[in-house]
Amino acid sequence: MAMIEGVPLLQAVSERIIIRFLRRAGHDDARQVMSRNGGGAGTGVDLVYSAGGQLVRIKVKPDPYFGTDPAKVTDRSLTFYR
Repeated sequence: MAMIEGVPLLQAVSERIIIRFLRRAGHDDARQVMSRNGGGAGTGVDLVYSAGGQLVRIKVKPDPYFGTDPAKVTDRSLTFYR
């Protein structure tokens, strides 16, 4: 199995986090949309789930920015800053 790195890894992890959140919120049908090339990229939709009888489509666009302020990096309460 090939290792993924960088932005593709960030995309995959972001999608997994959102799917887990949706499933814990009661949307058991939350799933990734797979295109012919093996990923959702380029289709405009990465995840889908149903809510209130409607199909909800999600495009995931994670931000690869990370903080560099040493004081904020060491602050454990700022999880997403690190």
